[in-house]
Amino acid sequence: MQDAEEAAEDTSGNTVGGISTSSPNWYCYLLVNTSASQNRRTYIGATVNPDRRLRQHNGDLVGGARATHGKKWRRAVLIGGFGGEREALRFEWWWKRLSRGAPGSPLEARMHALSGLMADWSQQGYTSQLVVLENSI
Repeated sequence: MQDAEEAAEDTSGNTVGGISTSSPNWYCYLLVNTSASQNRRTYIGATVNPDRRLRQHNGDLVGGARATHGKKWRRAVLIGGFGGEREALRFEWWWKRLSRGAPGSPLEARMHALSGLMADWSQQGYTSQLVVLENSI
């Protein structure tokens, strides 16, 4: 898992015996394909290093997802404030799942699902305060 390696390197530098004592910040993101012929394809993911992950998806660095191979992507939405890896991955899973039945284009479906998920997240028992750090839609 690529993001586990990223988590180890994205800490504030607090270590005891070579083991990090601070947890990394986790983010969920929405990528949009830049090609007009691709009908605004989207990709949702989670990572501790959003800039590095985008470079991987775009093929600048090794390790991008198979679904994004050979295409150029831009980050449309970046969400932070998760309590850790498990919470970020759960949010990512729900975002993808809720997008499946949403109406409209792939981008519209993702944004519709995101608005509902953000509203319901605290009601699901999560105490993290999620923040939309970037929205370039």
